[in-house]
Amino acid sequence: CIRDRYQRRVHGVTTAAWDLMSSVSGWESLGTVTNVISHSLYGHLYGLFLPATYAMQNLTGEPLPPDCQPATFFDPDRAPVLRVASVRSYLGAGEPLQVRSFVVGGNASAPAAAVLHVRPLGATAWSEISMARTGSDRMVFLGRYLPPSDLKSFEWFVSGVAATAAEFQNGGLGVPAGTTITGRVARMVFPPTAPRRPVTTVVMPFP
Repeated sequence: CIRDRYQRRVHGVTTAAWDLMSSVSGWESLGTVTNVISHSLYGHLYGLFLPATYAMQNLTGEPLPPDCQPATFFDPDRAPVLRVASVRSYLGAGEPLQVRSFVVGGNASAPAAAVLHVRPLGATAWSEISMARTGSDRMVFLGRYLPPSDLKSFEWFVSGVAATAAEFQNGGLGVPAGTTITGRVARMVFPPTAPRRPVTTVVMPFP
């Protein structure tokens, strides 16, 4: 029936959107994925979904059930991931390391935090630098580290925490509107191999 057909379509489009969001690796890919989701996936879905919605509501006299509506949330079963917009493998003399990181899949209305960890190459202890949120965006963080003038190379990584709980004002995929999913606090690192295998940055002898 038409409900089953559109339920499968909505589920397929939502899963594809979640898969694309999970594949984000940097700032540029985030913009590309956002455009694909908004203009291609959901644009295609709503182009077919809205006429069917009105037709079914006219036939049944009731609104479509949640499992036939597009999801307005990130998959709560997928843990948030921490990304860095641009990884610098070298710096000029006197140039600071500026790290912009962002969280994919976290609950934007919940607290989140990120820390930049740095140490000279060969050292064992890490120094921690709190990363500040950029503007009003709760899921984007900026950290800055100025290496000492005699430092030739250093290692760094980013750690963060984000909550996965979310209160959905609209349902979708079987989740009724207004549902609150009891989430968890996810601990994340970038790169994923840190701190055992962090990022190494070399300081060049010229500015």
